[in-house]
Formats: sequence, structure tokens, C-alpha cells
Amino acid sequence: MKAETTRAASLDLDGVTLPRQFPAKLVGVVRGLMNPGYIESLPEEIAAFERTMTTTPITGLTERISLEAHKRRHVPKRVHLFLQQQKDAGVVLYGNTGRTYNQAWVDMSQETLGDARDLFHDIFYTPEGVRTAVSKAAVLKDLAQQYHEVKHYEDDPRIAVYLARVVPEAKIYLLESGETGLLYSKKKIAPTINRL
Repeated sequence: MKAETTRAASLDLDGVTLPRQFPAKLVGVVRGLMNPGYIESLPEEIAAFERTMTTTPITGLTERISLEAHKRRHVPKRVHLFLQQQKDAGVVLYGNTGRTYNQAWVDMSQETLGDARDLFHDIFYTPEGVRTAVSKAAVLKDLAQQYHEVKHYEDDPRIAVYLARVVPEAKIYLLESGETGLLYSKKKIAPTINRL
């Protein structure tokens, strides 16, 4: 049972809590353009799955490069201030990321978040074999069962559109940037999505 006064905010890590550098933005746009049917390929119903952390060493060159690039990110002061203000206002904060639920990624994420990590009640990573948008939707559905009000902050318009469709009980906030329009036409973004 949820209390009337409880509020939760779910925040994507990359692009929301931790800014993306230009090369990461470019890679994201290219991947998005190469997979235009991404949203249509996602399920409407979210099946239950386990969130189990793996400890498999990172051996692939692409993932090692990505891990090293992510290590350079840090929470900007303005984001830290926003998180602190939300927490002070009684909002329970959750990280909700597409980062793999692997020990190396979790350790690196804790390090790059620095003292902002203490502002989060918990951080949900994406289990191996689960698509990022589906993992995020499952988190939001669970939070909506526990809290009177749930917000999610996202920078990928495709994921924001999907979340707004499959988790209508959550308020979705899309952090738009110049790259956003390349991934998804503003005409396709549902009016229920709040643009920031």
C-alpha cells in the first residue's frame, strides 16, 4: 500500500545525472538512426525478470573502451544541487540506467557519482539480456506500486515515448538536446511527455 504523500523520482544516469561528452552523443545518435524500429520492437507488457549482478570480467574491446569513457564523467554541481533539493523536499531518488548490471559497471558508476551516490535510495541497472527501455519500464512499474507520485527523467526520446506508453502512471520528463530531434521527431513525442 502506498502513502498519499510519498513521491519518487527515477533518473537515467547517462545524459541526465552524468553528462555525455560529444563522442558519446554522436555514437548514441548513430546507433539510434541505424535502428529506427527500436520502439516498435519493444513489448507492450513487461514480463517479470530477475535483477542479478554478474561478475564476468569485461574482456571485449568495445565494452572496455566504453567503460573507460564512462569513468571520465562526473556529476555537475547543478545536477548535484537539483538532487539535493529533491531529496530535501521529500522525494525518494532512484537511479534507473541502461548500464549493465555487472560488477565492473556498478563499481565504476559508484565512483563517478561520488558523494551524489548518497542522495539515491537505490540504483537499478539493466540485467544481461534485458533491453534498456524494458528494464527502465519495469522499475517505474514497481515504483508506481509503492509511491503516490513517480517521475522519470530521460534523455533518449525513443525511451521516453516507450515509457509514457507502457507506464502511463509515471510522469516522464525528456531532457532535450540538439541531438534529440535527430532520434525522434518532435511531432512523434506524446503530449504527456514533459520536455525540459
